Amino acid sequence: YIRELVRLMVDPEYKGMKLYHYCSDAYDKKANGAFLMGCFMMQVLKMKSERVWKMFGEYHNIIIPYRDASYGDC
Repeated sequence: YIRELVRLMVDPEYKGMKLYHYCSDAYDKKANGAFLMGCFMMQVLKMKSERVWKMFGEYHNIIIPYRDASYGDC
């Protein structure tokens, strides 16, 4: 995920375009989407975890705890 997002960000074809991270309205997908974006923000953008946590603050009440990506019950 991170490599692909960085590749898009540095590709001249996408210069000046906005990239949107959409994960789904399904509750079990929101946690995984937030996790991926949070990792990107910390690893690539070098943000502190506390700042990332605060940026997702308005979503804390609608995101269920982290779920693994397997097909079975978590």
